[in-house]
Amino acid sequence: MMNGERKEGICRLNVDGNGCDYLRILSDLETKLRNNTNPKEKIELALQGALMFYGADRAYVIEVDDELGIGVNTYECCAPGIAPEIDNLQFMPFEMFPRWLCLLKSDTPIIITDLERIKSEFAEEYRYLEKQSVNSLLAVPFQKRLNAGFLGVDNPKRNVEDPGFLRLVILCVVVE
Repeated sequence: MMNGERKEGICRLNVDGNGCDYLRILSDLETKLRNNTNPKEKIELALQGALMFYGADRAYVIEVDDELGIGVNTYECCAPGIAPEIDNLQFMPFEMFPRWLCLLKSDTPIIITDLERIKSEFAEEYRYLEKQSVNSLLAVPFQKRLNAGFLGVDNPKRNVEDPGFLRLVILCVVVE
């Protein structure tokens, strides 16, 4: 079966050579979350699921502080061998990311399949992401009662233009 092919009304996505698929990742995540009452652990498990589904280097939550005009990395999960960036991303000045705020307000995903493509149009954003070794990125906005932000993955190797799994995972972040 090819990636994304529908059979019997179920879209099964092959996400690695071992036959790991969308439904298995989702089922494993649901099993891990079902009886877990620790909000921090739930968010970390959700980020691990996103890492696996996208084959990404990092999965993270960036919360927006409108009053200060910054983004703050509040949670991060990294693939083996990938250095964490959470300490470097505590005061992300949103004047460098003006389109992100527009996309947040319109509930539109951010999809960067090749960082080089934004180099001339969004030079500050490009330089900022390049410092964190980001070559591609997928992020979805969220709104909570008291705050808003993005759930994202850096350098996804699979499903690079499909924010669907992140939209499901974000429910774990927003509920907690």
